[in-house]
Amino acid sequence: MISVEDLNLRLGNFALVDVNLRVGRGEHLVILGPIGSGKTTLLKCIAGIYTPDSGRIKIDGRDISRLPPEKRNLGYVPQDYKLFPHLNVAENVAFGLKVRGLSDVGERVREVLELVGLPELSSRRVEQLSEGQKQLVAIARALAIKPHVLLLDEPFARLDSVAKARLRGELMRIHEQTGTTMIHVTHDFEAALGLGGRVAVMDGGRLSQELPEVARYLQERLGYIPVDLEGEV
Repeated sequence: MISVEDLNLRLGNFALVDVNLRVGRGEHLVILGPIGSGKTTLLKCIAGIYTPDSGRIKIDGRDISRLPPEKRNLGYVPQDYKLFPHLNVAENVAFGLKVRGLSDVGERVREVLELVGLPELSSRRVEQLSEGQKQLVAIARALAIKPHVLLLDEPFARLDSVAKARLRGELMRIHEQTGTTMIHVTHDFEAALGLGGRVAVMDGGRLSQELPEVARYLQERLGYIPVDLEGEV
């Protein structure tokens, strides 16, 4: 479905180094790593916000490495949501649909707000929402365009423990209902483990999907291995 091949990018003193990644259609991959490890940088490369110095990014075998973000049909949810404060919930969700000139905008907005469990908040303004609700609205906006891949950047970062638990459940339900391919990066191990079919780790700009390396990393960081690395919690 999506592949990253020998990707390199230098940003000041930091670099992504020889990153290779394969994510199958319908998979929910969780990439774990500490703050500053390069997780967000990798996600921005996939989204088209950064252009790699070398390497390729492909979707279904098509090289998208040099395409602008709007040509990739990817849903990207940044850490700070990037909701428009002057628009209400429904208008935020409709934004990408209107930019693309798609029809049946109102129907699609209703569908996706129902999907994330917020149909009653369509007319509410952004400042009236909780952090968890803002995150779900941002996810709804990203899903509205029916993206090839949903990219989630630290979705638990601004949430308290109750909101994290709810979002975890919502993400699992959304993935089950839609089958959308998801790449989810986070440093919040406890909140994220068990969400994905696979776990990868990133540290110092390098990514590993090898099971022994993932197991070693989790053992070092947590003192135990809380998941079956073949995919079962």
